[in-house]
Amino acid sequence: MRWDVNRLNFSWIILIIFTLMGAFIAERAEMSMLIVILVCGTIAVKGVVVIEHLMGLHSAPPGIRWVMLSYFFILPSIIALSVLFPEVLAELTSL
Repeated sequence: MRWDVNRLNFSWIILIIFTLMGAFIAERAEMSMLIVILVCGTIAVKGVVVIEHLMGLHSAPPGIRWVMLSYFFILPSIIALSVLFPEVLAELTSL
């Protein structure tokens, strides 16, 4: 029981640190490719922490687990591509 409480607290601390780090970087830094990739990376890491430790899906059936995990890798990738290459995205989606 004690180990579960410590792991839960550690997960929350990691989430808080990554959230504060992402907010600080987004507010202070000039937007660049590195910043976008760093912020999207924090989104992915936070998603994995939530899915694996807080939702407890590390022991779930692989199909459910991988669908949930893929969301936090596909969505940040789409966000990064749309921020880094808006002209290409506009060209691909225009009539």
